Amino acid sequence: MGPRSSSASPPRNAFPTFANGDVEVVLTPVQRLRLHSDVLRGASSKLSELLPVNKAAVLSKKALSEGVNIRYRLELVDVSTTLGENVGRLTMIKLDTHGRPNPAPGTPRATMALSSYGVDPASRAILAAWFSALGALYGREMHLLTQPTRAAARKNKNNNNNNNTDTYDEGYSDDDDDDDDVIENTAAGGLGLGLHTTCTTPDLGDMIAAAATMLDVMDYLELPGSMLAPVELALLGAEQTLWQSVCAAPLAWVELGARLRSFAIWREAALHVVGGWGCGEWTEDERRGLGGEVRALCERKAEKFEAWKEGLEGRLLAYRHERLRWEDGGWERARGKKEHEPDVFYWQAQCLWGQWLAARFREGEGRRAPDGGLALYRMIWEGRFCDAVTEQAKLAPLTPSGRKVVSEIVDEMKKDLKKMVEGAMISKLKLDQSKMPSNRMTPFTIELRNAPWNKQDVGERGFSHRRKRPRLASESRYVADEDDELEDHIA
Repeated sequence: MGPRSSSASPPRNAFPTFANGDVEVVLTPVQRLRLHSDVLRGASSKLSELLPVNKAAVLSKKALSEGVNIRYRLELVDVSTTLGENVGRLTMIKLDTHGRPNPAPGTPRATMALSSYGVDPASRAILAAWFSALGALYGREMHLLTQPTRAAARKNKNNNNNNNTDTYDEGYSDDDDDDDDVIENTAAGGLGLGLHTTCTTPDLGDMIAAAATMLDVMDYLELPGSMLAPVELALLGAEQTLWQSVCAAPLAWVELGARLRSFAIWREAALHVVGGWGCGEWTEDERRGLGGEVRALCERKAEKFEAWKEGLEGRLLAYRHERLRWEDGGWERARGKKEHEPDVFYWQAQCLWGQWLAARFREGEGRRAPDGGLALYRMIWEGRFCDAVTEQAKLAPLTPSGRKVVSEIVDEMKKDLKKMVEGAMISKLKLDQSKMPSNRMTPFTIELRNAPWNKQDVGERGFSHRRKRPRLASESRYVADEDDELEDHIA
């Protein structure tokens, strides 16, 4: 390697390159961090194992006089180039007395597979996860990398070409294995190390992969449970983008929400899962893939909701306008012909409602429909039924004033019927359905006591992450499962 230029800037004394850092973490040969062994050991059980005090390199006087202070070197190896498969592991590389790598034969080394020169740019989210997780040990805000859609990527590429900007997206680089050549990470490099979850046009599936990747890195490092909060905040910062992703893939998010112990995310996903449960939206294999407690919760709530909808449809069939309702036991006296005559318009309106509802059931709408009755209940909720003027003309000829009276009576009935289906149309979702309709009924009440991390039997959850964090006694105590009802007006 040639002599260093005198204009080269020394490493700044801040994350990710501390001038007095004694640990070099090599994510790829061109992305490296210089950190402190005491900070890493104190924050991570795994790093404490990888950085024992008695394994620190013994540097020569010459190396010390030249300012070399790297005594440990960790390299990221065994990384899958496909996002979501394997985030890799850190391996210790032996250093000689000059602080240079002196690995044993056959020792795996970091490769360029994850750099911008690698085959799969999407796998850069793995680097972002490692960078953010290590930065969180120094109190840095944690972010997740999500990839823009192809259209957005093309747009950004065109903008870069028009502006003649540098398209290199490396966070840091060096010319060789000499630790003094580490340069400062760019503030917003295209590599995405430290970027927010929000990007120009994020793919909803990418957010799932980014969150799962971050959790896999944290699981490997055996970080304390308190470190989950920054990941949750990073996700919640995406706001509607997050809730749209949950709506698109609730089965994946109900697992991720449980791993994060994020009640907000887990609850949103659970609402979607329960909403699609009774409609047959999930296959039997997908249902079995859920944790035992989550599956039991969904089955219980879906069963209660189906029973409630059955009762609702019975009440809709039996509904009559207030003028036509008889008290239990009948009238105290028989009503004469003249007393019945004023009710003729009410009976015509009642007939219109009954015919319309019967036609809807004949068409297969209602609780047995693929949507679980959502379309039918929504029409009733919005009052989109019984065009009294048109339909009444088919029923019996009336003067315009007579049809107007029937129409007014139908409008009165619509107010009553709207109250009856109100329970099914209330949504507990945070999703803005004006932008992305969920097409699921989600009026259910899901409380913190329903969350799987608040149950004693955690062994049946069956989540696929490789390691489970130690649970505090206060977190794992049993919470009694009280009667699980829907909202008061539904139960």
